[in-house]
Amino acid sequence: MFFQVTLTRTLHLHPKFLGAKLRSILITKLHKEVEGSCLGESGYVVLVVSIDEIGHGKVIDGTPLVAFPCKFKAIVCRPFRGEVMDAVVTEVVRHGLTAEAGPLKFYVAVGNLPPGMELEDTGDTLRFVSPDARLHIAAGDSVRLRVMGYRIQPNDIFCVGTLAEDYLGPIAS
Repeated sequence: MFFQVTLTRTLHLHPKFLGAKLRSILITKLHKEVEGSCLGESGYVVLVVSIDEIGHGKVIDGTPLVAFPCKFKAIVCRPFRGEVMDAVVTEVVRHGLTAEAGPLKFYVAVGNLPPGMELEDTGDTLRFVSPDARLHIAAGDSVRLRVMGYRIQPNDIFCVGTLAEDYLGPIAS
């Protein structure tokens, strides 16, 4: 789930920022651009740990911008198939539920819920309830799920999960 990786990024800077504080401006810009963002296959950047190298700037032809290549180490969050994690249910709908675990968004279809769970409509909210009514899953509840698969897009990661295995499902609070 969390890994330390070495990444590269090219920062573009306007000439008005070139001066004595150039390095600190580049460091601040790097932190603001990458922390909390998704970098596709690399995952969500949680924290920039260190900046290993800031290269020499090169003027970009046809623009007033200067490009600085940066090499840095970061802690990233990236799921992998089969991983078990705890998540918070954000929405219950007729065909399943959505949940979040940090920056990761999950979808769990009805067929991947624990056996016997039935949809209960109380009028204003939906929830899944076990046959003996001891367990329920509603918005705001914590669940333990397994990652079945994921789709990585340039700015987001969507996961598909399951609760239909031993030791998975609602977490008693």
